[in-house]
Amino acid sequence: KIPLQMETLLQAFPFHILTATADIELSSTFHNGTRYRPDLVVSRSDRRGNMCLQDLKTPNPTTTTTLTIMGSRGGGVSESDILDKIDKTVQYDFVSPYPTVQYEFDIKKQYCPRYTVTFYCIKGGFTKFVAIILPIIPIAVINTINVLNDTVDFGDGPVDTTDHLGISSALILTAVFLLPSIIEPNTRQALMRLDNFYILVIFISLMLSSFPQNLTGTPTVEVIGMVGLWVSFISPIFNCARFVQFLLQTRAEKNAIVAAGAESNPYLKDDDYTPWKPNKEPY
Repeated sequence: KIPLQMETLLQAFPFHILTATADIELSSTFHNGTRYRPDLVVSRSDRRGNMCLQDLKTPNPTTTTTLTIMGSRGGGVSESDILDKIDKTVQYDFVSPYPTVQYEFDIKKQYCPRYTVTFYCIKGGFTKFVAIILPIIPIAVINTINVLNDTVDFGDGPVDTTDHLGISSALILTAVFLLPSIIEPNTRQALMRLDNFYILVIFISLMLSSFPQNLTGTPTVEVIGMVGLWVSFISPIFNCARFVQFLLQTRAEKNAIVAAGAESNPYLKDDDYTPWKPNKEPY
């Protein structure tokens, strides 16, 4: 098992995209007063000659052997099958089973002892959408009814200020329990972030909506709060668009890799893979 270093790539509520990077470096050694440096030889014809996933297998229910569930050129194998093999995380979901592999060549010493393997991961997403955004929608609806009930004459007489403030207080208290979950733990917290702005807009909007017309003498204040609460939904919608764009870009890069190579599933050791021979093939 190799530890992965997690770094935030895009934090846009309700989506949190990270890079999971494994640094692999071969160490130099001394023998009889001579330093020996390991030098990686990289295949140029098939990336699976450098790094690959072993055959996907599933236990046979009747014997102790295993059955290969893939055919020639990865036939019948989906990305979900590959993710089931490599994704053992609980908090994160892999965007793609195909990593970005980078080899680091030491120009000064003229050798390549190190390479990095990077995966894209997602944290949150639909879970936070259900836990936070969906409850905010009925809060916005009830807040709208509360404001309209105070500002529009429906023929049932003036609205009791105490009732208006009671409903507003309940909505604000509900938001207090929901919104802190938006903020992800981080080593450095920045104030001017879209997620923080989203939280501020909701609280300011609910606060403005709580001022009854009898107190301010004008319905403008609470109407601004009501509209502002609905406008705040632009933030998660915009972040959703950014997330979809990222997924499409990642998919396009994967398709480009497949189109440029001979293998149908990059890094997957399937039936069309032949062991690489450095002395006979380019590197």
